Amino acid sequence: MIAFHDPDEAHHEEAMIKSLFGDGADTVIVGAALTIPIERPIFHMVLKGIGARSLRGGGIKGFLVDALEPLGLARGDGWNDLFWVVHPGGPAVLESYRSALGLQAEKLAVSRHVLSEYGNMIGATIIFVLDELRRRHGGDEDLEWGVMLGLGPGLIVETMVLHATGNQEGETSTSP
Repeated sequence: MIAFHDPDEAHHEEAMIKSLFGDGADTVIVGAALTIPIERPIFHMVLKGIGARSLRGGGIKGFLVDALEPLGLARGDGWNDLFWVVHPGGPAVLESYRSALGLQAEKLAVSRHVLSEYGNMIGATIIFVLDELRRRHGGDEDLEWGVMLGLGPGLIVETMVLHATGNQEGETSTSP
């Protein structure tokens, strides 16, 4: 978490939030120069959407249908056919995803692992989950289409549909 201003004594809660959640760092290269042999894309970012629907009341399902339908990926209860890169938020948030979408437990295993190892690092957490998925599934042919879900203030959901390129084998391991 970055702040471009001096601390404000009248709003000490900001420092507390940063001390609780600001303990991770991430970086992502968006785009790859295919002419440079060492750069190989892992995922194509296909579709991005932001929704103000809350996770309460199953709102996430409607939001995902809206995001995936144009790609022909919103097919009834086929949520388990996709891979999931989910910002864990906390155990209750993960259970909310699982329950609302009827996901098998292993679909959220990577997010649970990152949460248990690193905790909630606000924005950096999703990149840790993405990296852990990459490490676990290397060149796995079963990874084709997936959803990356991030959380914002007030449980705003940000979605990105990912398409695996199949160029993950031989990838050098780098930590976020």
